[in-house]
Amino acid sequence: MKKFLPLNFIFILFSLCFQQALGQVNNANSVINYFRKMVKLRKDNPVLVYGKYTLFDKNNHKVYAYTRELDGQKMFLLLNFSASNAQANIGSITTNAKVLLSNYKNSS
Repeated sequence: MKKFLPLNFIFILFSLCFQQALGQVNNANSVINYFRKMVKLRKDNPVLVYGKYTLFDKNNHKVYAYTRELDGQKMFLLLNFSASNAQANIGSITTNAKVLLSNYKNSS
Protein backbone atom coordinates (compact mmCIF):
# COMPACT_ATOMS: atom_id res chain seq x y z
CA MET A 1 0.00 0.00 0.00
CA LYS A 2 1.43 3.36 -1.05
CA LYS A 3 1.09 6.38 1.25
CA PHE A 4 -0.27 9.63 -0.18
CA LEU A 5 2.33 11.80 1.58
CA PRO A 6 5.26 10.71 3.69
CA LEU A 7 4.53 11.03 7.40
CA ASN A 8 7.53 13.28 8.05
CA PHE A 9 6.27 15.76 5.39
CA ILE A 10 2.87 15.97 7.10
CA PHE A 11 4.55 16.52 10.47
CA ILE A 12 6.74 19.32 9.08
CA LEU A 13 3.75 20.98 7.43
CA PHE A 14 1.75 20.79 10.66
CA SER A 15 4.70 22.14 12.63
CA LEU A 16 5.08 25.14 10.29
CA CYS A 17 1.35 25.92 10.44
CA PHE A 18 1.39 25.65 14.23
CA GLN A 19 4.37 28.01 14.50
CA GLN A 20 2.67 30.52 12.21
CA ALA A 21 -0.52 30.34 14.28
CA LEU A 22 1.44 30.97 17.47
CA GLY A 23 2.96 34.04 15.85
CA GLN A 24 -0.53 35.31 15.05
CA VAL A 25 -1.76 34.78 18.60
CA ASN A 26 1.16 36.71 20.07
CA ASN A 27 0.83 39.60 17.61
CA ALA A 28 -1.67 42.21 18.85
CA ASN A 29 -2.23 43.42 15.26
CA SER A 30 -2.82 40.00 13.70
CA VAL A 31 -5.97 39.02 11.86
CA ILE A 32 -6.96 36.53 14.57
CA ASN A 33 -6.68 39.15 17.31
CA TYR A 34 -8.61 41.70 15.25
CA PHE A 35 -11.35 39.12 14.78
CA ARG A 36 -11.39 38.47 18.53
CA LYS A 37 -11.84 42.21 19.15
CA MET A 38 -14.79 42.27 16.70
CA VAL A 39 -16.44 39.31 18.44
CA LYS A 40 -15.99 40.95 21.85
CA LEU A 41 -17.41 44.25 20.60
CA ARG A 42 -20.47 42.45 19.25
CA LYS A 43 -20.91 40.41 22.43
CA ASP A 44 -20.62 43.50 24.66
CA ASN A 45 -23.10 45.57 22.61
CA PRO A 46 -26.55 44.02 22.04
CA VAL A 47 -27.32 46.94 19.71
CA LEU A 48 -25.05 45.29 17.13
CA VAL A 49 -27.14 42.12 17.22
CA TYR A 50 -30.70 43.29 17.88
CA GLY A 51 -30.68 46.94 16.82
CA LYS A 52 -32.74 48.41 13.99
CA TYR A 53 -30.70 48.29 10.79
CA THR A 54 -30.42 51.34 8.47
CA LEU A 55 -28.28 51.17 5.32
CA PHE A 56 -26.35 54.19 3.98
CA ASP A 57 -24.87 54.80 0.52
CA LYS A 58 -26.48 51.65 -0.85
CA ASN A 59 -25.15 52.04 -4.41
CA ASN A 60 -21.51 52.35 -3.33
CA HIS A 61 -19.88 48.99 -4.03
CA LYS A 62 -16.63 49.87 -2.26
CA VAL A 63 -18.09 50.44 1.21
CA TYR A 64 -20.76 49.00 3.45
CA ALA A 65 -22.15 51.67 5.79
CA TYR A 66 -25.03 51.22 8.21
CA THR A 67 -26.34 52.04 11.66
CA ARG A 68 -27.85 49.90 14.36
CA GLU A 69 -30.16 51.49 16.98
CA LEU A 70 -31.55 49.98 20.16
CA ASP A 71 -32.78 51.49 23.44
CA GLY A 72 -31.31 54.93 22.73
CA GLN A 73 -27.92 53.56 21.68
CA LYS A 74 -26.78 54.06 18.10
CA MET A 75 -23.74 52.54 16.42
CA PHE A 76 -22.48 53.40 12.97
CA LEU A 77 -20.43 50.82 11.06
CA LEU A 78 -18.35 51.64 8.02
CA LEU A 79 -16.49 48.89 6.19
CA ASN A 80 -14.19 49.44 3.21
CA PHE A 81 -14.17 46.44 0.87
CA SER A 82 -11.76 47.96 -1.65
CA ALA A 83 -7.98 47.70 -1.73
CA SER A 84 -7.60 51.48 -1.56
CA ASN A 85 -9.09 54.43 0.29
CA ALA A 86 -12.79 54.86 -0.41
CA GLN A 87 -15.39 57.53 0.25
CA ALA A 88 -18.96 57.09 1.42
CA ASN A 89 -21.96 59.38 1.26
CA ILE A 90 -23.03 59.27 4.91
CA GLY A 91 -24.10 62.83 5.66
CA SER A 92 -23.44 64.04 9.21
CA ILE A 93 -23.90 60.65 10.90
CA THR A 94 -20.36 60.79 12.34
CA THR A 95 -20.81 64.05 14.26
CA ASN A 96 -19.67 63.35 17.85
CA ALA A 97 -18.77 59.77 16.86
CA LYS A 98 -16.01 57.77 18.51
CA VAL A 99 -14.04 55.03 16.74
CA LEU A 100 -14.35 51.78 18.70
CA LEU A 101 -12.45 49.46 16.37
CA SER A 102 -10.41 49.96 13.24
CA ASN A 103 -7.64 48.22 11.37
CA TYR A 104 -6.38 51.49 9.88
CA LYS A 105 -3.46 53.14 11.69
CA ASN A 106 -4.72 56.73 11.41
CA SER A 107 -8.41 56.39 12.16
CA SER A 108 -10.06 58.52 14.78
